[in-house]
Amino acid sequence: MQAPFDDELLKNERVLWLTVVEQAMRDTMEDKPSVRRKACEWLLYDDDFAVICGLAGIDSSYLRRRISHLTQSGISCRPQRA
Repeated sequence: MQAPFDDELLKNERVLWLTVVEQAMRDTMEDKPSVRRKACEWLLYDDDFAVICGLAGIDSSYLRRRISHLTQSGISCRPQRA
């Protein structure tokens, strides 16, 4: 049996990662194009997104499908090449 502290710690960790995803979604509405583009690229293409979603308890594939409309709003979501 887990101690209540462990349950609370897991809950807090999940909230942290949910907040990371939420902030990225908010960043897609920023005034600065570079901030919007980076957020969009992370949400739609970055492999770390799936990891963060897993930690947050979110299905990353489902969320990506739901936010893919961003590309229709004129935001360039193509990954930039270095």
